[in-house]
Amino acid sequence: MRDPTIPATAPAATAADPGTIAEASHGPIIKMLRQQYDVLAWYGPFTGHWWAMVGPARLVEAEQPAELEHAIRRAWGWER
Repeated sequence: MRDPTIPATAPAATAADPGTIAEASHGPIIKMLRQQYDVLAWYGPFTGHWWAMVGPARLVEAEQPAELEHAIRRAWGWER
């Protein structure tokens, strides 16, 4: 039995983890979005979607990184 006074450690991501795979394959795109648009962007392995926090309280999502860029631009009011 595990000692409840000792915090459990979270398992490390594995190579088969969809979030790890997506971040590795699209990492440069997400890095560009973070730098160019000053947003917090990430891939949600449980939803299978890409997400970004725009400004102080605007959450946007998309199925692909390119779609996320458009969603970010719309959230900032730069696109329709």
